[in-house]
Amino acid sequence: MYYQYSNDLYELLCKYTDQIERFSIDECFLDITNFIPKGKTDLQIACEIQKRVKQELGFTVNIGVAPNKLLAKMASDFEKPDKVHTLYKEQIAKKMWLLPVAELFMVGKRSLPKLEKLGIKTIGDLAATKKEEMIKLFGKFGKMIWEYANGIDEEPVKAQKEDPKCIGNSITLPEDMTNLEKIEEILLALTEQTTYRLRKTRTTYKSSRSSNKN
Repeated sequence: MYYQYSNDLYELLCKYTDQIERFSIDECFLDITNFIPKGKTDLQIACEIQKRVKQELGFTVNIGVAPNKLLAKMASDFEKPDKVHTLYKEQIAKKMWLLPVAELFMVGKRSLPKLEKLGIKTIGDLAATKKEEMIKLFGKFGKMIWEYANGIDEEPVKAQKEDPKCIGNSITLPEDMTNLEKIEEILLALTEQTTYRLRKTRTTYKSSRSSNKN
């Protein structure tokens, strides 16, 4: 049943972007950079997904909206359940640095006592520590958690190559639409995104077939 719910969620998310990384059975990263309809924001898209999951799939999700995977992950772990949180660069000091360092992604039971022994109690304390010092004490791990504490994460969303059962797009409007001009604008945006995904899928499929032949 859990796998079915996971797959149902994935199918719904595919309506918004084809750049989806399944991080675990109940967690995905989405890159919607090139899939935001004109006149909408990333936060509005997130709220729409949250609403649709609850109405169409019957369960709740927490969503983190941020410029990279690390900050999105941190934001999604803020207050639960059924919440949408943002963690933009300008919000790091207020929303993340005050948290205990134990809440930073990748800081575990082994590293926590060592950090606390150094006087690093909060994520902000870690961010304020010199990167060279963290590298000297912890090596590559020290560099990584220092970057995470400062909201730095250059790793892209790793989209899995899954053959879609269908290709389409949809949007939930806040109210009934009767203005034909507005309706045409919405249909055009949906069509552009759908055809973009169709072309991209066909290109990937052809490349795969060529590779298999070789």
